[in-house]
Amino acid sequence: MSTQLGRLLIIQRPSGQPAPDDWENVCGINTTNFRLLNDIIESKRANCTDRGQPPIRVRKYGGKDVNFSGSGIFDDDAAGKLLADAAVNQTVLTGYRVFVPGYGDFIGDWLVSNFEFSGDLDNDMNFSAEVQASGEIAYTAV
Repeated sequence: MSTQLGRLLIIQRPSGQPAPDDWENVCGINTTNFRLLNDIIESKRANCTDRGQPPIRVRKYGGKDVNFSGSGIFDDDAAGKLLADAAVNQTVLTGYRVFVPGYGDFIGDWLVSNFEFSGDLDNDMNFSAEVQASGEIAYTAV
């Protein structure tokens, strides 16, 4: 097994329709994070044969969620502006892909839950964004 480059963890938009052969990177992202979140449902069950025993905790998977966050230097190309525009207009990022190097692709529709511009007097303007799955996400292993 080999290590993977962190810079390859990226969110991409489809460059063709309906099923893209190519992907266009959302530019300017320098720091990325991808999270898989599982809801855990917990219940307690009594021992039916010996009610004097403490209840047993039972846990199982409930819903799941995936989200991607990134930050970096704002690049005002079309792909970079789409995240900001989606946040301002509350539009869905349809068919976007999060590529996790050495692991797989997560493709589906995403909502921009947070978007922030920041900067200081002497440097480039920065941004940070968080996108969350808006429905079923297709996973394909690498």
